[in-house]
Amino acid sequence: MDRQTRRELKHDKFVDEMGVAYSFAQGHRPQVLAVLGGALAVVALAIVFFAYRSHREGKAQERLAEAIAIIEAPVSETPATTPGVTTYKTEAEKVAKAEPILKDLAGSYSGTKAASVADLYLARFAAARGDLAAARPRLERFVAKYPGHILAGPAQLSLYSIRIESGEGETVVKEIEKQLDNAESLVPPDALLELLSEAYRRMGNAAKSAEMTRRIVNEYPDSPYFLDAQRRLPPA
Repeated sequence: MDRQTRRELKHDKFVDEMGVAYSFAQGHRPQVLAVLGGALAVVALAIVFFAYRSHREGKAQERLAEAIAIIEAPVSETPATTPGVTTYKTEAEKVAKAEPILKDLAGSYSGTKAASVADLYLARFAAARGDLAAARPRLERFVAKYPGHILAGPAQLSLYSIRIESGEGETVVKEIEKQLDNAESLVPPDALLELLSEAYRRMGNAAKSAEMTRRIVNEYPDSPYFLDAQRRLPPA
């Protein structure tokens, strides 16, 4: 059978099947319309849902940008002379202005990515005040929901620090050691070693703390922790 004949048979089969389908549709018009109407309704609802979600995320991002602009604004005793630039006298003044916006964002737009990022800022503010109980759940929510997010690493780092300060050193040490062996960890290894050094220090194990500090100095000379680690090392 040549290629042309096979193509014609496929074409005829398609025509026949469409003819049967059309005949069925004509004979069962109410049922077909009902099913079609239901399908279209589902599609319409999906379009409305995604459009609403997109709009909601957009509004949430606007609020987040507003808060971040305040957080990143310069601190100065004198008002800015550049148009469009706002200055604040202290960091505390900035926090007082940005925090209500972030709280409203986290509550009114819960479930959006912007609200999750707002949670990180709120956790940072709470931790700075020493309110670790308020900071911890916000960090945990973010890490659980967005494990691959670019901010998941810093969030996990902050969470480890809070847990170490809360007396969970032994448990955290085991988790961090596993992270060190994980090539895909979002937390840099030098940061993990710094946490291990702090955890061992709080647990009263000066030798292990010094060992972790020495690893930073020997293995990560370009680390932001290098100079501080070098200062902490006992004299040779």
